[in-house]
Amino acid sequence: MPPSVIGVVRLAEEGTGIDCVLTHDADHPLTIATAPKTESLMKIVTFLTSLLILLAINVTFATSAEDEYKKLKGKWIGTESGSSDTDAVDGEFDGKEFHMSNKKTGEWYKGKFELNENETPKQIVGTITDCSVKEAVGSDFNGIYQLSDDSLTMAARAPGQPGFPKDFKDKEARVFSFTRTKPTKRSKPLMLTPQQVR
Repeated sequence: MPPSVIGVVRLAEEGTGIDCVLTHDADHPLTIATAPKTESLMKIVTFLTSLLILLAINVTFATSAEDEYKKLKGKWIGTESGSSDTDAVDGEFDGKEFHMSNKKTGEWYKGKFELNENETPKQIVGTITDCSVKEAVGSDFNGIYQLSDDSLTMAARAPGQPGFPKDFKDKEARVFSFTRTKPTKRSKPLMLTPQQVR
């Protein structure tokens, strides 16, 4: 016995719709069969596939960027290329904010930054929100960086100077080499026995 048609439902605007045919029989109490127009269906499938791919790419990039900020987070100590080894530069990164200072020279900078790990070499773009040179406050800077577990190399153009350094030997950039500062382990408190207390 052929199934009886209960009804037809149109799921889109006239001219581009997909018809759903609802049927009924003893073996299949309710069956929904689509009878789409091939061209319309292909457009919909192509659109949805493209959307899913874009979402997957965006999620991947977002996850990768978040990981990069996490790797950079923390305190670093290093030197500037061409300077004395005693001119230690302290750096601290937290989220998208940074603080760099040189206690010997009195030079220091605070600001916000964005990372672009999809370029080669990887890029950092920042804005100085406060510093020892007040004329530089509000200026943008461009740099490149190389980051591993406990080492960071960074080359940056002077605030307000356009373009990115060509490499980590660019003479028009300031180049810094940092090592991650690891937390100092606290020694366990000395435990005295009752006899020693006496």
